[in-house]
Amino acid sequence: MIELEAKVWIDKHSISLEEIREKLKNIAKFKAQKLKEDIYFQKENAKSVCDLAFRIRKQLVNNKKEFIVTAKNRCIKEGIETNTETEFTISSYEAFTQFAEQMNFKEAYRKKKETKEFVHNGFTIELNFVEGLGWFLEIEKLCEESELEIFKKALEEEFLIFGFTQKDFEQKPYAEILSEQGII
Repeated sequence: MIELEAKVWIDKHSISLEEIREKLKNIAKFKAQKLKEDIYFQKENAKSVCDLAFRIRKQLVNNKKEFIVTAKNRCIKEGIETNTETEFTISSYEAFTQFAEQMNFKEAYRKKKETKEFVHNGFTIELNFVEGLGWFLEIEKLCEESELEIFKKALEEEFLIFGFTQKDFEQKPYAEILSEQGII
C-alpha cells in the first residue's frame, strides 16, 4: 500500500481555522483526538536533519497510549506526498530506543502534534496543531499503486471543499520547515 497525502499550512492562508472547523463539523465524521510526539532517528553520520531513517511515534489516542515505529520511502511532487511505509507497534519505547542507539542511530529531533482526526469520502482528514509552527490541514489515503492517479485527483477535490487548491499545498516536509524556522 502507498500513503498519498498533502498538507496546507492554514496560518499562511486567508481561510480561517474556524471556517475549516465548521466545514469539518458539517461534512466529516469525527474519528479520534490524538496527542503525537514523533521522535526521529538517523544514522550517526547523517548529513542533514532531513536525512532520516525512522521515527517512533508516542501517541495518546482517546486516552490510550501507543508506540509506533515508521520508516518511509518519501516522494513529494507538486505538494503531493507518496510514501511507501513500513510500520509496526512496540511495547517499550525505552527498550527500542536503546536498541536503536546500539545500532548507531541517534535522535535527530522531536515534533509534537495535537490532532483531531476525521473521515470523509474514504480520506483521513487531520486538523493538526504542530508545536512551534501552527495549524495544518492534512488529508491522506492508503491506496494501491495502480490507484494513485485516481486518488491524486480525489485528494485535490477534498482540499477544494475547504477552499484550497494544489498551489496551496505545502511543498516541504515538517523537518525542513522546523529546521528553517530554527526550531530544530
